[in-house]
Amino acid sequence: MNKNVKFNKILASVLVVIMMFTCVVALIPAKVDAAYAGSTTTNTETRTSEEVKAIVEYAYKNYHFASAQEMLEYELGEGYLDGVTSADAKYSIYVNRYTGVMYYVNNVTGQILTSNPYDYNSDATTNKLLLSQIQVEFTQISTSMKYEYNSTDWAALYTQITTSFIDGGIRVKYTLGDTTSRFLLPGRIKAEK
Repeated sequence: MNKNVKFNKILASVLVVIMMFTCVVALIPAKVDAAYAGSTTTNTETRTSEEVKAIVEYAYKNYHFASAQEMLEYELGEGYLDGVTSADAKYSIYVNRYTGVMYYVNNVTGQILTSNPYDYNSDATTNKLLLSQIQVEFTQISTSMKYEYNSTDWAALYTQITTSFIDGGIRVKYTLGDTTSRFLLPGRIKAEK
């Protein structure tokens, strides 16, 4: 009986060590760029929806940068960007995971292209549209009411922009609208639109 008790204690100790090891291994961040030969940067920090809304609101109210380089450096410093660099290091792509703003950086020439302006004006309403990457306008046939969705109001402020790494770049997914109401698309879109 003494051997069984001793064996059970040893077995229990080994199982505890294995369990602790698996818990620690699960907390170690995995490298995301296995599917892509270039390097990636990502911030695993999670923010509440209120924090994300504050970041987005600050962007369209206060972004007045002198250049795209200045805006890129600011957002990199704040940790807002996910990025990928090509295998030959000729270019880098960055995406702000909160606003959806994208940057293409030519690492050879230093040229930076952005999906949005870097110097917004003082009109916050206009700036929401300037900060948006997607704008959808449609008319509901039954009521003749016009509706407009933009990615700032209907994706960023709802914290519904997600980024993921794909072969050769970054995928940005926008979910427009309040996901609690399952309205997906208008019934018909006119050809001229």
